[in-house]
Formats: sequence, structure tokens, C-alpha cells
Amino acid sequence: MSQSQAEDLNDFIKQNPIEWSITGDVFADSVYITKLRNTITDIDEFKKQWLEMKAKSDEMGEIYKAEIAKQNREIALAQKIQTKKKINPLNLYKQKAKAKPIKMIIE
Repeated sequence: MSQSQAEDLNDFIKQNPIEWSITGDVFADSVYITKLRNTITDIDEFKKQWLEMKAKSDEMGEIYKAEIAKQNREIALAQKIQTKKKINPLNLYKQKAKAKPIKMIIE
């Protein structure tokens, strides 16, 4: 591979980054990507495979983003509920009502 081909390929990879795990196993994905990069024999075939991986990565990225957003909403809701429990004066009354007075016997 010539220097200009290598530079062209590096530019192609930079313009089409794989930002998300494809399979959910980051290590396996990175091994596969490294193997693909190290065994380039046909640049057009490499670009085709790279774009297929990028498409899968982008699809998984949308799934990951949706899951992260869901978890963030659940955390925010739990924090909001917790805050309301702490501030609500009715809860303080309930806590006092549940507490049993201690009887002291003085002789």
C-alpha cells in the first residue's frame, strides 16, 4: 500500500468513526477491527466492511442512548420521590405518630 493510499484510508476511517460497540463486547469488537485493519488486501472491500460495521455501531449507539436516557429518567424520578419524602411535612407527622412514647416510672 502506498503512502497516499494509507493516508486516504486513515482519512476515510476518521470521517467514518466507529463510536459504539457493535456486539456489546468491546474487547471482541476492537480485536475484530484491529484484525480487519491489519489484513487489508483490497481497499474497496475494507471500506465496504468498515461502513457495514459503522452502520451496526450507529444502530447499537441508538439503542445504548435510549437505554441511558431511560436509566437517567428512572434515576431522576427516584431522586424526585426521595426528595418529596424528605420534605413532605405529612411524612414527619406519620413518623411521629408511629413513634411510641416511652413511659418512665419514677419511684
